[in-house]
Amino acid sequence: MSRVDTPSTSDTPPVPGAASSARTPPKWLPVAVFVAISFGLSWLIALPLWLGGGLANPFAGLVAVLLMSTPAIAALVVVIFVDRPKSIPRELGIWPLRPAGRLLLYLALAIIVPVALILIALPVGALLGVYQADVTNFSGFQELLAAQMAGIGEAALPIPIGVLVALQFVNVLFGAFINLIPALGEELGSGLAAPKADATGSGSRPAPESSGGCGMRRWCCSATTTRPLPAGSRS
Repeated sequence: MSRVDTPSTSDTPPVPGAASSARTPPKWLPVAVFVAISFGLSWLIALPLWLGGGLANPFAGLVAVLLMSTPAIAALVVVIFVDRPKSIPRELGIWPLRPAGRLLLYLALAIIVPVALILIALPVGALLGVYQADVTNFSGFQELLAAQMAGIGEAALPIPIGVLVALQFVNVLFGAFINLIPALGEELGSGLAAPKADATGSGSRPAPESSGGCGMRRWCCSATTTRPLPAGSRS
């Protein structure tokens, strides 16, 4: 029986256009698209503030929240239309979430520590003489409420001042959770853009899925990952 020799892959002529179809976009292109969209969209959203009122504009609060979402929008455009990775969640650094226990610990600290600092700042400021604390009648808070109610032409609220003060502390706790949603837009955008901006330099940075992603996740991983000590620093 005669053997039929099959041509090797090295003898196969290259297919015209194959190299160009597999060509990846320049390293600077994702960064340029991200910057153009995030800044351009931010300026467009903030246009009502520039045209009239500034921060006194009644929509200033809404504009501020929308501004925080522009980096996330830019990041999604980059990964969907420019990079086109196999896994968008992995490219954005929001998956896989492991180790889960360590991640949850740092997420809890990210919520508890800012609230604790706000509460600690009150007695510290009073001890340093920044303001005169009145924990009995809350005279300063009463003056602030009276000025705000007078500004809108309303009478004082029929609620005891102590209850209003307690609600302020509750508002801080709820605000920490509510602000996570718009703040995620900034973290998502910066987490994608930072490693890509590094890659446009020396080109020796790790891939986004190993070093980048969500800014909070990147910080948690870098702060908790065990790294070998230099030889000279070992005892």
